[in-house]
Amino acid sequence: MKIYKIEKVYISLLVILLAASFIFAFSHVLIGGNNIKFIIIGFLILFIIFNIVNLLGKKVEIDENSITIKSLTGKRKIEFDKIEDITPLKLKGRYIFIISDNEKYGFLSSMFEKFDEILEALKKNAPDSNNEKISEITIKDINSRKKIFIAFLIAATIFLIAASVLNFATL
Repeated sequence: MKIYKIEKVYISLLVILLAASFIFAFSHVLIGGNNIKFIIIGFLILFIIFNIVNLLGKKVEIDENSITIKSLTGKRKIEFDKIEDITPLKLKGRYIFIISDNEKYGFLSSMFEKFDEILEALKKNAPDSNNEKISEITIKDINSRKKIFIAFLIAATIFLIAASVLNFATL
C-alpha cells in the first residue's frame, strides 16, 4: 500500500500566508481600522486556517485493488474494478478528479505528492472506459498548473506584506 499526502510546498506557503495575514491584521489594529475591516480580515484568517487543516488531513492510499481518499469529510474507498467514471476538472492552479462508482465518489486533487504515480495507478487499474479522459492529461500540464498556483500563493503573501508595510509607514 502506498500513502500520499498533500505536497509540503502548499502547506508551507499557506502557513507563510497565514503569518502575513496576522501581520496585516496587526497593522490594521495599529492604524485603527473599522469593524468591517476586522470582520473581513477575520474571515480571511479563518479561511486560510481551514485550508491548512483541510490539507493536513487529506491522504490517498492506493493498494492493488482500490484507492482510498481520506479528508475531513470522511473516508471513501473505491475499488478499481468498480470505478464507473473519472472526471477531470481543470482549475487555474490544479486538477480535481471526481472518481465514482455506483455508490460513492471521491475528490482527488493534483496537489498530492507524486501525483504522477497516482495518475498512473488510475490509468493502469481503472476500467479501460476511463482511460480516454485521463490519458489526455500530462504531467507537464499538471506541473505548469502547480507553478501557477504556487505563484498565486506567493503573490498573495507579497500583497499582504506590502499592504502591512504601507500601513506601518502611515503611523
